Amino acid sequence: MKRILLLLIPLLFIGCSKLQKEGAKENKRYLQHVNLSGADLSNFELTNVDLSNATLKRANLAGADLQGSKLVDTNFQATFCEKTNFQNADCRGA
Repeated sequence: MKRILLLLIPLLFIGCSKLQKEGAKENKRYLQHVNLSGADLSNFELTNVDLSNATLKRANLAGADLQGSKLVDTNFQATFCEKTNFQNADCRGA
């Protein structure tokens, strides 16, 4: 039993590290289900970020670059979005 565990634990870590490396190679960033209420994200480069189901109430997104980001079911209630780049962003249900 101990031998099986000693073999399975390294395999688990090796498998998980490969998944993280593949995501990094594709330049993907995931911020799903996060609460960014009142956050100052002005002039941030948030290209190709997955912000699905995030809460951005009263956030400052002035001048932020959200090009190609996934914003499905994101709450933008009272968010300041002056000069924010939403080009090619998936904003379904936002």
